[in-house]
Amino acid sequence: LLAGEGGTLDAETVLAAIGDGMADVLEDCIYAVFDGRRDEADRQLVRVFDDGFHPAQFSRRLLGHVDRLIAVRGRVDRGEPIKAALGKLQPRIFFKFEDRFSRQVSRWAMAELVKIQDSLVQLEIECKSTGSPALALCQRAALSISGAARRHMN
Repeated sequence: LLAGEGGTLDAETVLAAIGDGMADVLEDCIYAVFDGRRDEADRQLVRVFDDGFHPAQFSRRLLGHVDRLIAVRGRVDRGEPIKAALGKLQPRIFFKFEDRFSRQVSRWAMAELVKIQDSLVQLEIECKSTGSPALALCQRAALSISGAARRHMN
């Protein structure tokens, strides 16, 4: 029905039809943050919170992303090809993000990722603390990470 008579569907159309809209916005936001695309990350972050995600959920998902970057970066640093290292992640990286994730692995050094990981653990704690301006803290963290990513692009 979506393609129409004799029509074909591309991957983007299928994903839009079956995807979880909220989860897609969150993933797009996280990838924009780690890609160093500040404007997109900021727009997506507004959508994430407008869609009802709690700042602690966002911080946890950022932390999960950096954990996966660390896992692959570690394997690559030990001499494993990036494709093989990616193949060992469970769950696997969704195919539409594989290239972006690979570029992120290549862009970030292990020491920087560990520093980000530590800051995101602290962010999650602060987001769960009563009286903390959790939304502002998440925005600051996203801005900080995307700024660091942009420096690696130059």
